[in-house]
Amino acid sequence: MIYKGLKIANAKHGNHRWDLFLKKHNKKVDEEVEGKKLTESTQTIGVGSVLIATVAFAAAFAPPGDYGDDGAPRLADRYAFDVFIIANTLAFICAGLSVISLTYAGVAAFDMRTRMISFFFSASFNACSARSLGVAFAFGMYVVLAPVARTTAIAAGVITVLPLADVAWFIFVEAAGQVVLLKRLGIARAWWRLPCAIVADLLMQFWPYIVIVVVVSYSKIRGVH
Repeated sequence: MIYKGLKIANAKHGNHRWDLFLKKHNKKVDEEVEGKKLTESTQTIGVGSVLIATVAFAAAFAPPGDYGDDGAPRLADRYAFDVFIIANTLAFICAGLSVISLTYAGVAAFDMRTRMISFFFSASFNACSARSLGVAFAFGMYVVLAPVARTTAIAAGVITVLPLADVAWFIFVEAAGQVVLLKRLGIARAWWRLPCAIVADLLMQFWPYIVIVVVVSYSKIRGVH
């Protein structure tokens, strides 16, 4: 991140033999140690991904409000129910993708770069699946409680927003680097970088919500017409 920031700011480059620089400053990666770390980490994320996939799979066949006499879900005509179904499906898909990525990250036959990239994707998909499952939980609670206890249903939905606080850390780290660039380059040249970086971070963290809104809205439009 520091190197990228200096490059954007057109910082001066020094002359140095690259082989000597690497020998002095570049710490060699012990693939055996790093491979062991990856193997242990994949086990931890794997448990979380499998649990989310299991919960999402079970929720798909036990929808809120149960089934009617005709075999269809009783609350199938509610907007909140549609959100629950799409969010639950997305949680299951992301959890499955996380498990698949972990397969590559945990296999020692692959090179270290491939394993680390796979681990990164697995962790990202795992976070997205957890966020999607949170939406499914909130709207599942709402569609059941809203007719009898609307305030309680809204309060339960608000509480489920709290686990998203980790996003603030990612935004803070990105914003700190962009503020330094803003001071270095000046407002006229770099004013747009900070809002763009924040929007990019938000899209990266909250893309499942965008997918849910788009899919549900599209299905409603198709249903109306």
